[in-house]
Amino acid sequence: MQPSGDDNAVIYDKYELSKHEVFKILKQKFEALNAQKSENKKK
Repeated sequence: MQPSGDDNAVIYDKYELSKHEVFKILKQKFEALNAQKSENKKK
């Protein structure tokens, strides 16, 4: 059975969304690490 174009679009949207979510989480972790480093330098 051939998937319709709509199905592909939905799968692609979910993939893009999860990619975006992962990137957001990594960015938050990275920023938190940088904040900790700058806090340690102040002491």
